[in-house]
Amino acid sequence: MRSLFVLLSFLIGVQNFYILRKDNSKNHQEITRIAILRVTKEVRKSMDRRFQEPNKLDVKSLARACKKQEHESHFQRGIRVILYYNVMTDLTYSASPHHHFDNEMFKEGKELITKGIHTTIDQMNRNLFDDARKKLGEIMHTLQDFYSHSNWIEMGNTEPCTALINSDENIPNPADKNTKTCEDNPDGVDLKVKKDILERKILTSGYTRKSNPKGKTLNHIIQSLQMLVC
Repeated sequence: MRSLFVLLSFLIGVQNFYILRKDNSKNHQEITRIAILRVTKEVRKSMDRRFQEPNKLDVKSLARACKKQEHESHFQRGIRVILYYNVMTDLTYSASPHHHFDNEMFKEGKELITKGIHTTIDQMNRNLFDDARKKLGEIMHTLQDFYSHSNWIEMGNTEPCTALINSDENIPNPADKNTKTCEDNPDGVDLKVKKDILERKILTSGYTRKSNPKGKTLNHIIQSLQMLVC
């Protein structure tokens, strides 16, 4: 299960810090569905060298390629449960910054993910599969938000942040609470990360409107939520 989660984390797509949505970007549901299908395919390939990848990667074609057509409906249901709790994280924990890596709560967000991995593994070992799917959906949402609510991509990173799922690895170079990370903007919206912050590879994330201190950018959690439920 830990290996599967590591693979999932490398398959998840990301959006960047201050651009909410491009024509080719994907929301939480799409990112999660694609990740589950891809990791299932990769696991199957590792188990059977004769496995032939389907031309179209969806539940039906993947079940057929795995010769598990009789389990197609169960696979589809499992994905739906994970997707549901992924999206519900925005509603259930809308006021919890660390569930979304807001307010530069990188340590707290990481703890949610690493503890969630252990919880998911324990639930699977006890055959509590729906509980495991729920927790997996929640922590995948938080994992995805790291990339869309931080400047990880703007700093030039092209690989996932492995520290998010590795207890022994520290989050790289997080900003100090007193460090001014964004350009001044009298309107207080659409702030961009300061050039020197990007050059020095200092990690920052958006702040909620109620807690937004001077020199930090507002996040787009409300706009993201509207995008997800539309």
